[in-house]
Amino acid sequence: MKNILVDIGNTLMKSALADGNEISSHKNWDDLSSLRDYIIEKSPQIVFISSVTKRHHDLIKELPANQKIKIFDKQTPLPIKVHYTTKDTLGLDRVAAVMGAYALYPKANNLVIDIGTCITYDFLDDQGVYHGGAISPGINIRLKSLNNYTSKLPLVDISHLSMLPELTGNSSVNSILSGVLNGILFEIEGFISTYNRQYKSINTIITGGDCFRFESTIKAHIFVAPKLILIGLNRILLDNEQN
Repeated sequence: MKNILVDIGNTLMKSALADGNEISSHKNWDDLSSLRDYIIEKSPQIVFISSVTKRHHDLIKELPANQKIKIFDKQTPLPIKVHYTTKDTLGLDRVAAVMGAYALYPKANNLVIDIGTCITYDFLDDQGVYHGGAISPGINIRLKSLNNYTSKLPLVDISHLSMLPELTGNSSVNSILSGVLNGILFEIEGFISTYNRQYKSINTIITGGDCFRFESTIKAHIFVAPKLILIGLNRILLDNEQN
C-alpha cells in the first residue's frame, strides 16, 4: 500500500507517492482543496505531513476521519543526531532536507543548500551528526527589500528570466538583477569552497524551488535533488514504521 508524503513550505506545497524506498508522482499544489481531493482519491495507507506553516491543520480537518495521518514534528525520532542549540526554532524543512541527504549519501559529509523563500546551508557529517548551518534571504525577499527600503528602486519581476543576468547591469533593473542573482551565486560558491577547504571529502546537494536558476552556473561539483525534502520525509517515515 502506498503512502503520501506532503511538504507544506512557506511558498509551495508538494506531495509524492511512496512505496517503500520508491518515490513517484511528484506534484506541486496551489491550494489545499486540490491536495485534499488528490489524497482522498489515492486513499493512501498513511499521509505523512511536514509543514513550516499552520496550513496543515486545515488540510487534516478536511480529510476522512478514518485516514491515518502522521505529522513530522520536533518529537519525531530521527536516525541522526541533532547538535543544534535552539532546537525549538529549527525548521523542520531543514531537518527533512538533511535527512534526504542522509538517505542518498549515508556515512558521508553532506552540505545541503536549499534555495527557496530563504536560502539555507546545512551540514551533516559522516558520523550522522547534524551541526546546523546558515540562513540567508532568498531571491524574492532580496528583491522586495530593495523596493521596500529605498524610495526609487523598483520591485523587479524575475519570472521571465531563464538564465542569470550579465555581471554588469546597464540599467537600474539590470543592476538589481545582477546584484541579487549573481550575489546569491557568489554566496553559494563561497560557502561551497569554504566547506571544501575544511573537509577533504564532502557532497554538495542543492534543492529548493529556485535551485534550477543556479544549477548550471555553479562551478563546483554538485548533486541536484529537487525532491530532497520528500526523500527525507520518506526515510523518516520508514524508520519510524519499522521501529
